[in-house]
Amino acid sequence: MILKNEIEKLLLKNWANFLDIKILAQLVLSYASEHLSITIDRSQVQQNKIKVSKFNIVAEGFILWVDFTITRQNDTIIGTSELFLYNNGEILQKQTIAKLHPNI
Repeated sequence: MILKNEIEKLLLKNWANFLDIKILAQLVLSYASEHLSITIDRSQVQQNKIKVSKFNIVAEGFILWVDFTITRQNDTIIGTSELFLYNNGEILQKQTIAKLHPNI
């Protein structure tokens, strides 16, 4: 019997050891761009912070929530992407919610 809460704690603590951070950051950047209907040129990005905030075990893999903050020269994009991670490693976006905030 697997204790789902304990597995989630382990995954949240160690996600950076088994997920490709660069690919995940690129995916989140494209999902944010798509959600906000804006073009985000990677050269504009000053900082891109990502954090996996939730893992949910399902039969075919995991549902994970990736919180992100993308800082550009004039604004900051803050949001969350809900992703489906299949057992074979494929990732599919379920939804992304993001807001654009002007830098003061």
